Amino acid sequence: MKKLPLSACTLAALLSHSTLAHANSQISDKAMAEFKEMQVAFNEGANAMGMSAERYADVAQKYERFMTKLAAPAGYHDSEVPDDILPFNQIPAVQEAKYHADGYSPEFEQRLRAEINQNDARLATYLGLTTEQLHPFVKQYAQFVMDGRVMSDNMMGKGNFSIKTM
Repeated sequence: MKKLPLSACTLAALLSHSTLAHANSQISDKAMAEFKEMQVAFNEGANAMGMSAERYADVAQKYERFMTKLAAPAGYHDSEVPDDILPFNQIPAVQEAKYHADGYSPEFEQRLRAEINQNDARLATYLGLTTEQLHPFVKQYAQFVMDGRVMSDNMMGKGNFSIKTM
């Protein structure tokens, strides 16, 4: 009589171990497929930008840190990301532009361009890019994220309209 409960417990333990091992294998396979796709995307991006895949990955990592800082709740601080790099909609001249419904004076247009260019230069410097490389990188990297080829903590991916974390 004592052997039956012991056998049942042993069998249950073996079956649960087998089930967990199978689930872990499926998770690992999915993670490996995502990792391989990300490597392919980084190689494509690096070739298009004329840099090594390692440098492209470094730029992408810094860009993710910048984006995380923008998406994070108030009080979040990342000391590696300079505080003087602003999201586009927080550049003072861009905010002021909302109130110029009747058009912009040449002086205001000049100030607006100067503030946008200065902010872009700060971001490019932080990422280790030239200002000419900044917009092509951002456009390309955003497309990789939207296509689901690169997993991002700040991702709104293809077919996934919720914040996705790795």
